[in-house]
Amino acid sequence: AWELERDISQRNSFSTPLLVQNDRQESQLIFTSEAHGFTGVDPATGKVLWENKGLLTHRVVASPVYSQDLVLASRKGQAMALEVDLNSHEVAAEPRYSLPPNLSPYVPTPLIQDDLLFLCLDNGSVACVRFADGELIWKERPAGPLYGSPVCVNGILYILTKAGKFVAIRASAEYELLGIQDLGEGSFSTPVLGASGMVLRSFSRLRLLSP
Repeated sequence: AWELERDISQRNSFSTPLLVQNDRQESQLIFTSEAHGFTGVDPATGKVLWENKGLLTHRVVASPVYSQDLVLASRKGQAMALEVDLNSHEVAAEPRYSLPPNLSPYVPTPLIQDDLLFLCLDNGSVACVRFADGELIWKERPAGPLYGSPVCVNGILYILTKAGKFVAIRASAEYELLGIQDLGEGSFSTPVLGASGMVLRSFSRLRLLSP
């Protein structure tokens, strides 16, 4: 249907684009990469609607998240929240705030629940910050290192570690570890949600957890 030519950077980015809608229910794809920074694209035509090209100066692996006119992206060593008006296509020149390396995931994608941002760091730490301003609320290390991203079901975060620990944490401003289950083998994956339940992928097996 369309192609959009992009610049090449020395380090490849692996971020998956995010589909969002503005107040007029018009769709946009938000891309994040080292080569082009933050970019909003019309998914029907491939037209670039807005872009801030100078902020993401290293490889981007985690996918962006969006809420409250803020796009948060995490490149290696730093996460940042950028103000974007999806209606007027106006984008800020500088981020509203940036997070330090010890709060910036490299591979796992962050998750927004209500006004809270949950960050799963590659070393196994899990942090909760206020999404509007990046203020740290809590940070804990319930299990080991991870690559998979968190999912949220009924106010509970579910996370798979690289060693195959399945972790449940309350998605709230107060840290509450609800449990850890050992799958018996490693996993680099994110839990998948569906009508039949939650699918967990370890190195050699798929497991379905029924609701």
